[in-house]
Amino acid sequence: VGGAFGLQVLDLDWGIFHRVDGATYNFQYGALPYGNVTFVAPAVHTSEHALGHHLSGAVGPMWVGTAAGLARVTPGHANPAEWRYMYGPRWLPGDESAQSRYEVRLLAATKDGSGAVAVTDSGVAVLRVARYTFENKADMYQRVVPLRHNRYGLVSDCALATPGDVDSFVLTDSDNDGLWTSMYVASQVFRYAAVVDDEQEKLDALNEVTEHFQAVMTLFDMTGAKGFPARSFAQAGDADFDPSHWHNSSTHAGWVWKGDTSSDEIVGHMFLYSVIAHVVPPARDAPAHPLAAVRAEAISKAQELMAAIVRANFTLVDPFTGQPTTWGQWQPERINGDRDFSDQNGLNSLQIVAWLQAVLGMTEHVALRAEFEGALEYLYAQGYNTNLLNAKVTTPDDVNYSDDELTMLPYYTYLLMADAGRKAKADGNRHGNDQSDPWADGGAAVLCSIARTWSEGVGAQRSAMWATIHAAVVRSLLEGDTQGIRGSGDDIADMWLACGGGGAHDVEQAIRDQIDADIEDIAWSLQQWPLELIEWPSRNSQRRDVAIAHDVGRFDEAMATRVLPANERSQPRWNG
Repeated sequence: VGGAFGLQVLDLDWGIFHRVDGATYNFQYGALPYGNVTFVAPAVHTSEHALGHHLSGAVGPMWVGTAAGLARVTPGHANPAEWRYMYGPRWLPGDESAQSRYEVRLLAATKDGSGAVAVTDSGVAVLRVARYTFENKADMYQRVVPLRHNRYGLVSDCALATPGDVDSFVLTDSDNDGLWTSMYVASQVFRYAAVVDDEQEKLDALNEVTEHFQAVMTLFDMTGAKGFPARSFAQAGDADFDPSHWHNSSTHAGWVWKGDTSSDEIVGHMFLYSVIAHVVPPARDAPAHPLAAVRAEAISKAQELMAAIVRANFTLVDPFTGQPTTWGQWQPERINGDRDFSDQNGLNSLQIVAWLQAVLGMTEHVALRAEFEGALEYLYAQGYNTNLLNAKVTTPDDVNYSDDELTMLPYYTYLLMADAGRKAKADGNRHGNDQSDPWADGGAAVLCSIARTWSEGVGAQRSAMWATIHAAVVRSLLEGDTQGIRGSGDDIADMWLACGGGGAHDVEQAIRDQIDADIEDIAWSLQQWPLELIEWPSRNSQRRDVAIAHDVGRFDEAMATRVLPANERSQPRWNG
């Protein structure tokens, strides 16, 4: 029975009512997101105890219309039960400015509860639950990129001239076209490597890598400055570009490029080059590999980029201004000596250490190796290996999801090329540091840092990509499925737990539990990500099942104490 304050559910076995609303929690029915109920539409069952607590496993889905949106739950299906909340134009016709907003006036569910028809003051919504495999869903997303996100080979944002009409898309540039394109190319490298028995898909992946990798290389070519990539590029006639940020290309007549390139872009570039170097076999092992030339160019570009940064005192110098860019700064004077830059102390230390370690993993040239090793030794002497322990700053500060991205990708970059889990203690004196210092080698520090970062809030985001990276790191602490802690022995695993990875006495079991939790979060995140990829406006402040956190986002926005499913919030990507 629905009412102004929620639901009252009769337990037929015991003859008692259970109250279900957002303020109180019922184990079988969870917490109703919004309490002013207008309609209840449970699935039809033949059992006389359809809602009885002894038959919770047989209870079907229940749709609940409210004065502010629609909700759905399968009682007892999850442990605990989890409501889905559908509010706003993604789900229902309505008007946020109208008094009724998205009030459900009429509601009917299909017999098995897999679908519903909801009527609001603005129209009718037909909703249905459909099954997808992860492969099906990936195929849908894959088809979207060439259709409406390919701008001169860059994977770019697009806006919709008509809300909800994907055919009205308009391609736009962004500050981070280099980052987004690099991440996409990395995904296609993995896709090419993972596909075994589908030649057409393998060819499609190869074509995507080739086309979009060339766009990443063009970011360098446009500037005409060795080792400096643009944020983005475009034809001069595409828009009325701001001359303080956009510059005419000296190498491509009629084209312009965007300067003041940030650390975000370098994070993307080095992530991509490390993935390519790691996944694509060396030419000496597979000279005929279709991506052999891409691998060679990626390694060359990584060396060129890092050499430019090292030789400019660990800064990224914009050729247009002759000065370091706003965020392209990793020099000790700024990292360790400027309090205004203290938020970036651990983060930027992690980035430059990860990149140098990665480029060392792909460099055979003797002089370049010596230069990069000398740079890394210098930064370790400046304390960067301890700075990076605190890569995520949580107090006193806002929560910066963009910086979380700029942390997790360098973790992966480092660990791909350095295999810190095996080398952390064995190479502890490699740079002449005190062997008694547990962080003398960057590998142990990076492992500790990711454990701390995860426990300090990134894990709670339930991001599929971040959980994948974290699970891979945790998995590296185990040898096989049952052989215990590998590499440097139990001390590494104990260190992992001490740094935030958990507090269990059984180290191996704690690690296995964490891997299971990561996999659960990966599946949950991918299941809830919206199919249409439209950033619909949403509002959740009216929800009774959401508690507001004390912290705020970097734009002073309020945040919930738990992450909501992606299709119940407005979020185009994981750094927003």
